[in-house]
Amino acid sequence: MLVCALESMNDAVLHDIKAHYRQPTKPYPNDDNPVLGNLDKLLDFVGISNPMAKIYVTSDPLEGLATLLFFFVVATIERLQWFPEFNTLALVSNKGKEVLDGTALAVGVLTLLKQFHPTHTQQFISLLCQYVRSHTKSQTDAKLPQVPHEARKALHFLEMLCKYGPYVDRKDIQTFLPSYLIDNYPQDT
Repeated sequence: MLVCALESMNDAVLHDIKAHYRQPTKPYPNDDNPVLGNLDKLLDFVGISNPMAKIYVTSDPLEGLATLLFFFVVATIERLQWFPEFNTLALVSNKGKEVLDGTALAVGVLTLLKQFHPTHTQQFISLLCQYVRSHTKSQTDAKLPQVPHEARKALHFLEMLCKYGPYVDRKDIQTFLPSYLIDNYPQDT
C-alpha cells in the first residue's frame, strides 16, 4: 500500500509541476516546503525513482546548446568504433592510454540535456538526424540507401540515446529519419 500511495503522490506532484510550467500562474511548491525532499527520499527508498529521469539543476535556456553538443558528439563519435560483442561504440587506443566508452558519452549527453528544456533535446536529435541524412545516399537500383561509416556511427549513437534515455523514443527519431533507414542499417561500423 505504501508503494501505491507513493506512486499516486509522485504522479500528483509531477502533474502540479507540469501544470505550473504550462501556466506559471498556477501554484508551485515553495522552497521551504518539505514535500519534494521527503517524497524524493521515500521514492528512492522503495526503488521507484529513476536517476536518468531526474532533474538535478534548473537554469535559464541556453541558446546554441543543442548545436554545441551536436558538434561535440560528431567530433567524438568519428573516433569511435562499433563493437558488436559489447553492443556499444568505444575507443581503445593501441597503447591503451586513451579509452572512451560510447555508453558513458550517451548517458552524459542525456543527463546534460535533461537539465534543460525538452526543445534542446529535440534540436539535438534533429541535428544528429540531419547529419545522418546528409551522409546517406540513395540509389535508384537498390532498395536501401547506402549508409557510410559516419552515418552508421550516428545511428548507433541515436540507438543508445533511445536505449538509455527514458524521455528519448524511437518515435522522436522517426520524425526526422525514415523508419526503413533506422531499422535496416548495417550493424558493422
